[in-house]
Amino acid sequence: MSMFDTHTIQAISRQAAAAKLPFAHLAAIVEVESNGVTGTMVRGEFRPVIRFEGHVFDKRIAEHVRDGARNRGLASPERGKVKNPKTQASRYELLDHAAAFDRQAAYEATSWGVGQVMGYHWKALKFASVLAFVHECERGVEGQVNVMLRFIIENKLVDALRAGRWAVVARGYNGAAYAENRYDTKMAAAAKRWSTYELNNPDLFREGNTPPPKPESAADAGATKDTSVVLVDGPKKDETTVVVVQTPQNAPASPALPQKATVKKTGVITLAAIVTAIVTAIVTFLTKYIGG
Repeated sequence: MSMFDTHTIQAISRQAAAAKLPFAHLAAIVEVESNGVTGTMVRGEFRPVIRFEGHVFDKRIAEHVRDGARNRGLASPERGKVKNPKTQASRYELLDHAAAFDRQAAYEATSWGVGQVMGYHWKALKFASVLAFVHECERGVEGQVNVMLRFIIENKLVDALRAGRWAVVARGYNGAAYAENRYDTKMAAAAKRWSTYELNNPDLFREGNTPPPKPESAADAGATKDTSVVLVDGPKKDETTVVVVQTPQNAPASPALPQKATVKKTGVITLAAIVTAIVTAIVTFLTKYIGG
């Protein structure tokens, strides 16, 4: 069974074709580095996975605000002193607090996306700014794979990745201690699985360059959709976001664009908002299966 949905597979396939790499080899390093996670829902939006490094932030933050960040537990010269919360939502809160002191340093001190590439590489990877780097990661899985591929090219790992020299790839990407976590053997095993997957699914890999999914036609816009209601934390502590998500039938597991409304967490208003969202879902269902 594939670890990634069709949307992710197509994105990797397009990037591999552009770089003249075997799809299975690029998919392997994406899988190992991301552990199969291409993003997460944070405040009702699909965001890249991040990890904040407090010791890197301590080196890059403006000197006149460093003491304040240290006092808040956001920066430390000691590696590992600033702990990353378990949830991505809490990590984004941590990043926001750090960015309030020095946004550029905070973004540079964070690893982003499926490749977990540090933000401070933005200039070497030919981005105009760290914000441009972050925006590319936020563009979706294809943007994240693009950033990862730029890192591979910058570190002269393309030939090794193309040839499947996994020890060379792992050393260049993960450092000299790569063998402790068996990055090379994990990549080799993943590449073998993806090669088999590619053989068993030839329609997805015509010359390794799968076109982007076709845009939905006007005739299909209101058809074959499933509707669900989701409650997530709002942007403020006392708010709840009511999200109505419509998902095309048989679509990959990537998130759909939601319709959402943020309301205060008071019993009556929240209940009214939930009822409104549920009624919207029921009306959509009736229109699709009965009215249409």
